[in-house]
Amino acid sequence: HSMGGNIALDHRKRGLQRTSLCGYVISAPWLELVHPPSTSMVLAARILSRLLPGLGIRTGNDPGQMSRQQVEVNRYERDPLIHGKISAQTAVDCTDAALRLLAGPDDSNSPVLLMHGTGDTICSMEGSKKVCAMAGTKGTLILWDGSYHEIHHEENGKDVIQTALDWMEQLI
Repeated sequence: HSMGGNIALDHRKRGLQRTSLCGYVISAPWLELVHPPSTSMVLAARILSRLLPGLGIRTGNDPGQMSRQQVEVNRYERDPLIHGKISAQTAVDCTDAALRLLAGPDDSNSPVLLMHGTGDTICSMEGSKKVCAMAGTKGTLILWDGSYHEIHHEENGKDVIQTALDWMEQLI
């Protein structure tokens, strides 16, 4: 999901063990951001990644953008592991991975299920559409109408999980 989706898709494309997995289930991957950082912010992150790779940079993500369900937004806000920052090195690595994923053809033989909420205001569903198109017959895209960034934490979250399970069962 999200940054993890970016990492998993990068693994699918160039990971050493990529052929050992029978498929990938990805939700709202960080490929294209709805509000991308400015060129100067990207340059600053690249410089900081060399000097202070662990320096935390605020993401600016609004908890209200995660789900339409207030109970889930409240959980997100109370989670002590969520701090609203990303390290300079991780920001650069994920940005570079997204550029690679969107730059060229997909030669992976592993099936991929991409799911994205059409109301996501963090990661653009357009990136998911592009990666799915590059995956050809190995790609499946499911868009969840109106859902925000965390589609599994929406009112129909059980349907999202069941869809992923049904897709995985088809692989076996």
